[in-house]
Amino acid sequence: MTVKEVKNAVIAYGYTYDLEGNDALFLEAMNMAIAEINRVHPVTETAVIVHEPYEPICYDEGIMEYTPGTPLSFSAVACSAVFEVDGAGSVSVEGGTIDGSSICAWNVKTGWRRITVKASTAREIVLHFDGNYLYRIRNIAFYLEALPPTAHVKSGEYVDYDLSELVDDFSAVSCILRNGISYVGEGVYRILHGKVLRLPAADTGTYEVVYETVIPRLADEDEQIPLYSELCILLPILTASYVWLDDNAERAQYYRALYERQAAMIPREKRVSNLIDTKGWS
Repeated sequence: MTVKEVKNAVIAYGYTYDLEGNDALFLEAMNMAIAEINRVHPVTETAVIVHEPYEPICYDEGIMEYTPGTPLSFSAVACSAVFEVDGAGSVSVEGGTIDGSSICAWNVKTGWRRITVKASTAREIVLHFDGNYLYRIRNIAFYLEALPPTAHVKSGEYVDYDLSELVDDFSAVSCILRNGISYVGEGVYRILHGKVLRLPAADTGTYEVVYETVIPRLADEDEQIPLYSELCILLPILTASYVWLDDNAERAQYYRALYERQAAMIPREKRVSNLIDTKGWS
C-alpha cells in the first residue's frame, strides 16, 4: 500500500475537504497512525552476530590510575591494540595509529571509552600514556589480528555489540536467539542503554537479534507504507479517525472503535520482558 492509496481510502470514507493533495493535515494524521500501529505490532528485522571474540596475545583487565608526572607505557609485538579510558588524558603510539594519528587525546565524562590502535603489519606497538590530570585505564589488550573498526573484542569477561552501529534502522530489541534456539536466560546477557548487547565472551555462537525498526515519516505519495501487509488495512481507518478528530468527534470515535475492533483480532507477537537493563551489571 502506498501513501496515495491510504489518502484515497480516507477520502472514500467521506472526508474530502483539504485531502486532494499531500497536505499537512493528512500526512500528520497518517504518520501518527503508522506510529501507533507500529507500537502495538512493531515491524521487526533480524541482525546476525557471529560471536567469536578475538583472543588477545597480551591482556591486562585491571584498572590502573594515571597520575600526572608518572607516565605509563605498555608494549607488545602485535597488529593492533585496544584499551579503555575514563577521564581526561592522552596517549602517543609508536608502531601504530589511532584514526590515522600517532597521538590521541580524550575527555570522557559519561563512562569508559574504547580506543583501537592499528598497525600495517605485526610490529612492536608501544603505548605511552600521559596528561595533566588523573585518569583511569583498563582492559589493555594486544592482538595478532588487524582489527577492523567494528571488531568485537573482550572488555573483561564480556563483549559489547552496539546494535545501532551494526544496523541503520535499529530502534529496540524484541528478542534474541542463539544458534536458532530462544535464549532469554536471566543474567546471561544485558541490553545497555537500550542499544548495546553485552554477551559473556565464553558463550560463543551465532546470535540472531530480532529488533524493532525505525519507522520514518512519510511524505511522498508513491512511498510504500512500512507496515506488515495485514496491518496496512487498518491504516486508513485509524488515519480517518485522526483526520476527523477536530471536525467531528463522533465520527472520529466511530473510526477509532472500528480500528480497535479489527486490531484486536490480529495476534500480538509475544515480547520478551527481561531484556532491558540500562545500567548493566553493577
